[in-house]
Amino acid sequence: MDMQFKKKVPRKKEPVRNVTLSAEAKKAYEDLLKQKEEREKNYTSHLGGPDHKGR
Repeated sequence: MDMQFKKKVPRKKEPVRNVTLSAEAKKAYEDLLKQKEEREKNYTSHLGGPDHKGR
């Protein structure tokens, strides 16, 4: 059987939604991202290095 592959029709892009945040909300979001980054940094520092093989 000779199967031919056809290109998919590209999806139409939806309009971009812009969100306006207040100064307090923006600061709270930045603080949240900083906390998340700090937790991830602390977590990865306790993991073994690339030569660590576990059990």
